[in-house]
Amino acid sequence: MMLALHLTMTGPVDRAAAVTAEHQPRPIRIEARLFDKDMSEAGRLDAIIRPDGWTVSAAERANRCGVRPVAWLPLLKDWNEAASHLVAFDIPETDWAVRVCRSISRGAPEWMREMQIAHDVAQDSRELLGREPGGITLAEATTSLLGAPVPGLEGVLALYQHESVQQLRRAAA
Repeated sequence: MMLALHLTMTGPVDRAAAVTAEHQPRPIRIEARLFDKDMSEAGRLDAIIRPDGWTVSAAERANRCGVRPVAWLPLLKDWNEAASHLVAFDIPETDWAVRVCRSISRGAPEWMREMQIAHDVAQDSRELLGREPGGITLAEATTSLLGAPVPGLEGVLALYQHESVQQLRRAAA
């Protein structure tokens, strides 16, 4: 099984500071899809996250219909345990963002597994475009490789399925 994940945060995470630091960005939206071995969708999560002690630009909507991080973290953990592959844009950033969310939720379960096969489409995009590590956004990668910016999980999945990325992965195997 494969888990595809994208977290939208209020800004980039600060890996030099503790995950509990006040200035760490906060989650705005989570998008996740679980695919079975035949790449048929087995589950989908797309939720606006309710602010809990912080503000976001769309706070009224988020306060009205958003979910708390504690609501989706256990589902993410279950899907992650079922998946042998993880696809995300900038996996270290995604991992740190989930850790920030866990700290907000005061002890939510761990989520990353060491034995998982990780597909970091940010790393693939940087390699294909000849960019330095850490120097590309999802919008830049999708614009350069797909011809237009594709936001969120749709952009992550489009990059993962892009022929150049697949050729790069085959060559590395």
